[in-house]
Amino acid sequence: MPETTPKRHSTPRARLPASPKRQRGEPMRQGKTTPARPKSTNPLPVDGEEERSILSTTAETSANISRELTNIYQEPDGTLPDMKNITVKKSRPLLNFLIGLLVLGVLSAGLIWAKFLWWTSSAITTDALNFSLTGPSKIAVGATTTYTISYINTEKVSLHNATLNVYAPDGFVFLASSAPAENAGHNEWRLGTIPPYGRGAISITGRPYGDAGSAFSWRAFIHYQPEKFNSTLEQVASTITNLTASEALLSLTGPAVATVGSPVSYSIKVKNFQNIGGRLAIKPSWPGNFNLTSSSPALVNGAWALLTPPEATTTAPLEMTYKITGAFTSASEVSSTPLAAALYTNLDNKSSYRLAESAVTTAVENNDLSISLAINGTTKDFDSKPGEMLTITLQVKNNSARDIKNAALKLVLDAPSLKKQSLLDWAAISDPLDGTIIGEQRSDSIRRGTIVWTSKQLPALARLKPGAAAIVDLRLPIKSTANFDVTALGTSTISALGSLVFTDTTGANQSLSSAPIGITCSSDLAFESQVTTAKNDQDKTQFNVNWLITNSAHELQDVVVSASLFGDITFAETASSSLGSVVFNQPDKNLLWTIPKLPTSLELATLPFSVVINKRNPSQTILISKVHITAKDAVTGKKLDFLSEELPLATPPPAATP
Repeated sequence: MPETTPKRHSTPRARLPASPKRQRGEPMRQGKTTPARPKSTNPLPVDGEEERSILSTTAETSANISRELTNIYQEPDGTLPDMKNITVKKSRPLLNFLIGLLVLGVLSAGLIWAKFLWWTSSAITTDALNFSLTGPSKIAVGATTTYTISYINTEKVSLHNATLNVYAPDGFVFLASSAPAENAGHNEWRLGTIPPYGRGAISITGRPYGDAGSAFSWRAFIHYQPEKFNSTLEQVASTITNLTASEALLSLTGPAVATVGSPVSYSIKVKNFQNIGGRLAIKPSWPGNFNLTSSSPALVNGAWALLTPPEATTTAPLEMTYKITGAFTSASEVSSTPLAAALYTNLDNKSSYRLAESAVTTAVENNDLSISLAINGTTKDFDSKPGEMLTITLQVKNNSARDIKNAALKLVLDAPSLKKQSLLDWAAISDPLDGTIIGEQRSDSIRRGTIVWTSKQLPALARLKPGAAAIVDLRLPIKSTANFDVTALGTSTISALGSLVFTDTTGANQSLSSAPIGITCSSDLAFESQVTTAKNDQDKTQFNVNWLITNSAHELQDVVVSASLFGDITFAETASSSLGSVVFNQPDKNLLWTIPKLPTSLELATLPFSVVINKRNPSQTILISKVHITAKDAVTGKKLDFLSEELPLATPPPAATP
C-alpha cells in the first residue's frame, strides 16, 4: 500500500481556543464555557506506528495551547467571555499626539493670519495717508509764488520715520519755506512720526524763471513706516504750472534807415520790473557792421545792471531809459537788427533767463563818402605794449559825383591815464601836417586826445573833388615803463576812432565815422640771448649762453621759453636758473624753461647754460633755433607769444699764441 501524506482538515476563520482539560479533583467551572473544538468527521488515515506518534504529539500541543488561552481570557469568577462578541480596538498614542499637535498648529496659524489680515486691512489702506501738492496753474515769469504740500493720516495707526522730498523744476529760485529744510538744497523735511489722524503742511515760496509758454513740473515724495509694519511705504504727488509772460516790459526804438558812417541812436525803455527780484540786467546786442561810440549810462561788460530805486516800493509803474549811439561802417548787410533783452541772473551766477526782449530793424544805405582808419597796418583790434610806436593812417575818399566842401578830419584817441597824464606820449608825436591837438580828461582813468585837420593843414579838404582822397599819416608812441607807472593804471585799452565832418549840397553839416580800433596794452615782456664762445679743456668749442627775461608792466603767468638744439652736442646748465625749472630732453635736444609766475617786483629772470660741440658738421649753420616765448598777462588776460632770433653757429676764435 503506497505511502500517503496526512491531509489537514479546514478549520473555522475565527478559531476559539479549546477549553483546558480539567484536572482530577478540580471542580467544574460555572457559567459559559468555550465550546470544544469540533472533531473532524473525516479522521486522518493512520498507516503504521509513526503516523500514530505524530498525531499524538499534535493533539497534546493543541491541548496545551487551549489551556494557556483559557487562563488568559478566564474571568475572575471562572467564566469565559463570549469570543463572538469581542471587539478589538487598536491604540497608537504617539500618532494621536502628533495629529493633535498638527491640528492645533493649523488652527493657531489660521487665527494669527486672520488677525493679521484684519489689522492690515483696517490700518493700511490706499487712502490711509492723504498726500497732495498744490500750486498755481499759471504764473508770470519771475513773479513770487507759493506751493503747499499737505498730508493727513486718516487711520488710528501711527506712521513713523516720515520724510518729505520735494523736487522743484529748473529755474525755480527758492526764497523761503514754512519750516526749515534739512539740507542746503531746501528740498527735504524729516517729519518724524505722524500720529493717528494727524496732519501737517509745508509751504515753499519762490520765483519761477524760464521761457514764457513753458511748463513747470513739480513732484513730491513722502516715505513712512506704519506702526508694527516692517516695510517703508511711499506716496507721490505732482502738479504742473504754466509760465506766462513776465511782468517786466522792454521796448527798443531806433531809426528805420541809416547811412554808412552817419551817427544813429537807439533808446531802450524798461518798466514793471520792481517786483521781479533777483539780479536784473539789460544787455544790448548789435550786428558786426555797427560801431558803438557811446552809451548812457556807460555799459559795464556789455550790459547795464538794472538797480531797483527806492521808489520801487510804490505801486506806480517805474520806467527807466538807456541809450546807445554809434554808426554803421558798411552796407554789406541789407538790414541790421540791434537787439536788447532783460536778463535775470541766478544767485549762483551760473544760469540766466530771458524775461523780455525787443528788436528794431534798420536798413543801411551806402554813403558817397568813405573813411578808413588803420593802425600798425591793421583796421582791427590788436595788442601792443609799453614803449611801442603806433603808426596811424586816416583816409577819406569822395565816391560821389559832386564836390565835398569844408571838410575836416578828426582822430579821437582815448587812453588810460594816471594823475591826468595819458599813457600815450603826446609830447613825442610825429605829425607832418601839424594838426590841432585838444586834450580832455574824460574820467579818473581815461584821458582823450583829439587831433583835427582842416583845409588849413590839408588844402584838399577845402574842396574834395569826385574820386579824390585825403590822407593823414602820423606816429604816436606809447609811454614806456621807464617814465610811466603802468602798474598803477586802472585799465589797459586804448580806443581810436576817425571821423569826417563836412557840408553837403544842401548846406547842412554831416558827419561820417570810421570803424573803431581797440589797442590792448599788455605787459612789456622782453627776451634776450647773450652768447660767448671759447675752447674748453678738451679743445672743443663751447658756447656759453645766457637767456634773460625782462618784465615790469604786469605780472605774468605760465611763462614758457623753449628752443631746439642741433648737432653732436653736450648740454650743461652752468648755474641754476634764477626762477622756474629747466628740462633738457637729450633724445630730441629740446630745451624747456618754465616759470609759473613772474611778478613785476622781479624784473629779470636768467638761465645760464653751455653747449659743447663734440664733432663739427660742416653743413651745420644753426646751433639753437628761434626761441619761442609765451606767457599770460595777469591783468589783461591776453596771451603773449613771440619768437627771438636764431643763434648761428659762429666760427670759434683762433687759438691763443703761446
